Formats: sequence, C-alpha cells, structure tokens
Amino acid sequence: MMQKLEVEKLRATLELHVAKHLDIRWAIPAMSLEGLVPVGALLSSVSLLKQLVLPAISLDISVNGTPYLSEDDISVGIGEIVHIKVAVISSLEYDFDGVITLECYQEISSFFGTVDKSENLLVIGRRKIPFVVPKSVRFLLGVPHVSISSPRCELSFHVMFRVEGVHKIRPQIVSRRANESLFSDEIFVSPVGFSVSTKAHQ
Repeated sequence: MMQKLEVEKLRATLELHVAKHLDIRWAIPAMSLEGLVPVGALLSSVSLLKQLVLPAISLDISVNGTPYLSEDDISVGIGEIVHIKVAVISSLEYDFDGVITLECYQEISSFFGTVDKSENLLVIGRRKIPFVVPKSVRFLLGVPHVSISSPRCELSFHVMFRVEGVHKIRPQIVSRRANESLFSDEIFVSPVGFSVSTKAHQ
C-alpha cells in the first residue's frame, strides 16, 4: 500500500516529467485570455498514479498470431482450437520464477460480478506452465542512460471452448517462491473476450 509520503514524492516526480512532454493550453478568445494548464491537478488521483507507475509484471497477449489490442470479443466456434500466446514482461530487479494458468469466467453484471467457468474451457496440453523471466538489467553502452528493454518470456496455450456464450480469459500468475506473492495491482493484464457460438468461424 502506498504511503502518503511516497505518493507525494511520486506525484512531484511525475509532474516534472509530464510537464516536459505535455503542453495543454486554454484560450477564451472573446476576452483575449489564454494560458497553460498546470499538470499537478491531473496527478491528484492515487489510482491514476498507480496506472502511471510501471507494473512489476505486465502481460501482452496474442490470439492466433494477432496481438489482442482491443476490448472487442473474438468470435470462435465450439470445439475450434485457439492459440493464445502470452508474453510475460518483467521490470523486477531479480529473476521472476513463476507459474502461469488461464482463468476462464463470465461476467454476470456489475452488481453480481463474475462467475468462474473453468469447466467451459479445455486446455490442450499443460494447464500450468512454469517459467522464468530474467531480471531487468540496466547498463551503460558507452552512452549515458541507455538500457536494454525489459526482459520477457513467451508462453503458448492451445484451448477450445465446450459451451457457447461470451467468455473472458485472463492469465493468472503466481510466484514459485514461497516467500513471494504479487498483488493484483503489481500485474497489468487485460482479459481477452471470446464470443463462442455453435457455428464455426473461418
């Protein structure tokens, strides 16, 4: 949990950084007034600050070779084999040793939440895949402030749905180290939506 002092320090650092890259101006032509919008107010939300902070682990997902970048449901048929590739990207300063699984659920409503529907998803092969992402190493290459990109590990699942309906799949990651656990806000991942029907899709 972020402490008040940490939040203020983070806000000040981000305000300086954002101010260098963001130029929001306002104008009231009828009164010949114009000015610059201060960015400090934009950073007053703790939830926004958390979104701006690089997560410990982030996941990039592709479905059948295509990166999943939208929130649209992907149409598939019952029994159709779907290839899901998950790239685990780490910003940790140590090797992350984990296990990944796929969670399948359906959204009932904003009030009732979600219902686990793991029985509707058939995973072909291993349901749990162990992996290791090397630590994030930053070093100089003869030029100051040059670093390599965050290390990543790519994992593949082949799945099919047994039941029609709208399903969501979200990768779940746990550490294999007994003394380490990741909080949900330390992992950034968007679920993938599937619209499953009895009719096969090409």
